[in-house]
Amino acid sequence: MIASPERAARKTFNLVICERPCAGPAYVSAPRLPFSNKTEARAYCAAHGIQPWNF
Repeated sequence: MIASPERAARKTFNLVICERPCAGPAYVSAPRLPFSNKTEARAYCAAHGIQPWNF
C-alpha cells in the first residue's frame, strides 16, 4: 500500500491510499484521509504498514 498527499482546504491535506502509485479510476476511487500535518500522517502510515510516498 502507498499513501500520497493531496492538497485540501487551508493548511490541511488528504492522504490518498492506493495499492501502488496510481492514476485514473484507481486514484478517483481511492480512500482519502484528512490530516493537519505530516507528522500525524507518517505516524498513521507506520501504524498501518503503509509506505509514505512523495512526502
